[in-house]
Amino acid sequence: MQGEIVPFIAGCLFLAFGVLAVQGVVGTLWRSRRFRGRADGKLVALEALDGRKYAKAADVPTGPNAPLSFRQVVDFSIGGTTYQARGPFLMREVTKTFSHAGGQGTVTTSVAPLEFEPGSTVAVAYNPADPRDAMLRSGTNAAYWLELFSIQTFIGLMCVVVGLLIFFFNGNLAWIGPDWHR
Repeated sequence: MQGEIVPFIAGCLFLAFGVLAVQGVVGTLWRSRRFRGRADGKLVALEALDGRKYAKAADVPTGPNAPLSFRQVVDFSIGGTTYQARGPFLMREVTKTFSHAGGQGTVTTSVAPLEFEPGSTVAVAYNPADPRDAMLRSGTNAAYWLELFSIQTFIGLMCVVVGLLIFFFNGNLAWIGPDWHR
């Protein structure tokens, strides 16, 4: 079975997938190092996907044509200077109810209220070297991220091991050097 192309390709795919999975975890952790600064900010506006800003949740339209995606705009101060951070766009829940009677049908659309209110305090993480580089912190899902990173790291390492074992058992380790023998 030495030198077959199918085991070699399978080994390459497992090895590549494993390295990419582990690199994704390491890269995310490395990038998060730049946001070491912590501050509390004040939610000053809600920004819709089309760029419109709303200073109060009551100002946001609620009809069926209302904007559904919003992100928080937060002001925070570092050393007497005020900076602004924006969060990711979040979707409001939309519920459609279908009813019919006597051959007639109706559709009722309801849009859920916003989950945040301007004026509330929001935790911000920022880059101490450049506080304009900031993001909103959410500590509520730390367990989720830990679990996801653990699973991704485990799967990545297992794929690397399986890829190397495929190379080893099929004699595809010639790239180690000319003196390699099984």
